[in-house]
Amino acid sequence: PRMTTPAEHPSRIGKYEIGKFLGGGMSRVYLAKDSVLGREVALKILVDAAGADAKKRFLEEARLASSIAHENIIAVYDFGEDQGRPFLVMELLEGESLRDAIRGGRTGDTARKLRIGLQVARAIGHIHSKKILHRDIKPENVNVDAVGRAKLMDFGIAQLEGAGAAGDGSTKGTPFYMSPEQVRGEAVTTQTDI
Repeated sequence: PRMTTPAEHPSRIGKYEIGKFLGGGMSRVYLAKDSVLGREVALKILVDAAGADAKKRFLEEARLASSIAHENIIAVYDFGEDQGRPFLVMELLEGESLRDAIRGGRTGDTARKLRIGLQVARAIGHIHSKKILHRDIKPENVNVDAVGRAKLMDFGIAQLEGAGAAGDGSTKGTPFYMSPEQVRGEAVTTQTDI
């Protein structure tokens, strides 16, 4: 069944016509159409109640993610703010999360599994070459399509290397995938992603 756009979001953000709701929490992802180029995209919008800190982090994610171009990393096409709502426009990926592919037994034979792993390693190597730390590498943040092409996604808590720890005792990441230094709220390095 087709889901509709929740009432709190407009039917349009800038040049993007918002379609079906795809999922999300503090930020919501929609299928959208670029009315100028005519292509379908994924449009991520921060919810209104998120607050100033969340808005700042969202725009930082957009700036960081838009600076990355690699065949195994989700492409960010655009970002900005419309009527006070920050938004991020990304390529619309086919396929499923690596988590769902593993659970469904759709990762293929050993050779295909190794190809997926190599693609993720290349994506991580690329962001590290740009001094970017993802900080949330997990199967849910990797998309795999029907031919086994993997793409790293979700740079929501990424940071530039050397930015240091949060300093407020807070930790960011997914508990089962966090490195010891993340759990302790210490500075992270490329080893955190590896």
